[in-house]
Amino acid sequence: MIIINPGQSIQSIIDNNPTESDFRLNPGIFDGLLVLNRQLSIQSNTSTRPTIISHSTDTIKIIGLYVQLNFLEVRNDNPDGTIIHQIGPRPRLIHLNILGSEKGQHRGIHADGEGMLIDNCVVDDCWLIGRDAQALYGQDGTKNLLALDSYFGGAAQSIMFGGGDPSNESNIPQNITIQRCKLGKSLDKWSKAQIKCSLELKNCKNFQLIDSELIGAGISQGQGAYLMVFTPRNQGGNAPYSTVQNILIKNCVGSKAAGIANFLGTDDSKISGPLRNLTIDGFKATEIDGMKFGARGFIFLFNKGPQNIILDNIDVTCQNCAASGYFIPSKDGIAAINLVMNNIGVSKTKYGWKVDGAGSGWNEVKKVCSGLSMYDVT
Repeated sequence: MIIINPGQSIQSIIDNNPTESDFRLNPGIFDGLLVLNRQLSIQSNTSTRPTIISHSTDTIKIIGLYVQLNFLEVRNDNPDGTIIHQIGPRPRLIHLNILGSEKGQHRGIHADGEGMLIDNCVVDDCWLIGRDAQALYGQDGTKNLLALDSYFGGAAQSIMFGGGDPSNESNIPQNITIQRCKLGKSLDKWSKAQIKCSLELKNCKNFQLIDSELIGAGISQGQGAYLMVFTPRNQGGNAPYSTVQNILIKNCVGSKAAGIANFLGTDDSKISGPLRNLTIDGFKATEIDGMKFGARGFIFLFNKGPQNIILDNIDVTCQNCAASGYFIPSKDGIAAINLVMNNIGVSKTKYGWKVDGAGSGWNEVKKVCSGLSMYDVT
């Protein structure tokens, strides 16, 4: 074990002690950037969190195997920077405060590697004016990520996977579990920031959000203040295999938005794969208000034929909302394929279940849904 004091260079001490793996920081402020390219742990030497802060692109870049960071505060005062950038496999982030600057922050955690564990962390103050910012993000090689009992505060998206093309199809973000977490926004504090949704998946497979809370959504860049956005995107035009599939949202709650979920069957501007096999099983939403959050208030939006969507055991308390569900058919006249809705209760909306350019009611909805099943839906 090597103890490091404020004023000393963490990077130099690590580099000059290649056989050591346990580094302890005494309370104080330490300068980043750190590039960690081998197995080691860095943690507090006391019950007070030391602060590591960077003024460059990244504060900590994880390249090596089995890096563990425990009971630290990590910051970056470059608004365009990333606080923790993962490339190497299986890092462990435990009891960290990962915080952006007063000027904003592009990303808290950028996870582009395999096997990251995020446990009892706070990732917050990730916001920008005129640009997307995320607390947790991955696009190229994110695999087997597990986040437990943590807070993710990001303005545009609290959590997003996809948004940039992966280097190849095998590097689509996949096998991700977020459990007992809170995806939040400081809506008053970030009033000038670019505000979108709590969760957005643009290119992702085998994703689970379980026993978690989603708070806050907005209308930046034409979004409809949905808590969750599931829209396959071939973002840079080089990934026609982009897809969103095998998604489970289970036993979650949400608030402070104009709608619950936006489902898009395929990218509406480039070639992509489909949105398919998505289940929301147990979701209770309150403070859903189209007027307050600046959108028309579609509780669910179905567009361009998403496939195999199951909505089960959902309770939405809303006001000033235009439609419980809004269906936009693609050129073939289909808005959703194999949609199953069971035990759904939504407060009264202006149009109820509505088809774009047509009427309301289940007779109209059935015309634009291939394989619709409904049980106890109000």
